[in-house]
Amino acid sequence: MSEAKMEAKPAEVKPEAKHVIEAKPEVKHAEAKMEAKHAEKPEAKHAVEAKPEVKHAEAKHAVSEAKNIIEGKSSLSNIKLFGKWDSNVIIADPGLQRYITLRPMYVPKSQGRFEAKKFWKSKAHIVERLMNKIGVTAHKGKKHWKVSGINAGKYLLQYNTILKTFDIIEKKLKENPIQILVKAVENSSPCAEVIPIEYGGIKHPKSVDVAPQRRVDLSLRWLTQGSLQESVSKHKPYFEVLADNLIAAAQNDTKCYAVNKKQETERQAVASR
Repeated sequence: MSEAKMEAKPAEVKPEAKHVIEAKPEVKHAEAKMEAKHAEKPEAKHAVEAKPEVKHAEAKHAVSEAKNIIEGKSSLSNIKLFGKWDSNVIIADPGLQRYITLRPMYVPKSQGRFEAKKFWKSKAHIVERLMNKIGVTAHKGKKHWKVSGINAGKYLLQYNTILKTFDIIEKKLKENPIQILVKAVENSSPCAEVIPIEYGGIKHPKSVDVAPQRRVDLSLRWLTQGSLQESVSKHKPYFEVLADNLIAAAQNDTKCYAVNKKQETERQAVASR
């Protein structure tokens, strides 16, 4: 019996040893997975570290693309406003170059994305700003001035008005109407104006320089309001009068309401110095 027991003991131990030997491939597989994870971690760190370099490269590309747009060498420079006119025009006044936006686009509509932050309206295209002024020509400040007819805030009507206006300018001058608009804004934007200053209950006029953003605002306001006055008094379509006023302002003609208003404002400022 002792010999049988002695012989049975090794037989009972052998299966356990086999089981241990058979489990080794699983252990190796788990170890291989752990090694693969550890091998992937440095790559992930490298990818995270590479992000600033990618951003820097993208920023460089954006800057070069912006320079190409200004110089007219970019593919975006082929984009024409309304599919007709090129936005790469010359801004002669250095004080207004940052405040007259001529970014290439098909339709000048920003969907109000520049209204959330103060002073961001200069980022909107100059033609869009003209269209927005057409929609409020019946107001002076916050007060209602007169009925403006079809130009009462409908974007499609303003869109068609600008299209007809630019077509008339192109037929008359054989030039880019966006360039004529920029010249008109430059020639009708005042550099100085008068503000009242009160001392001891007595108001005194004081001459001050006009901020460049306000210069553009005043110019667009006078161009649109003067066109409305002439359209109502002469019973002419608004787009025809607006085209004539833009041409007159671009040629610095004193018969234009906006140019006359600018000269009068600057004359008062000189007298109040």
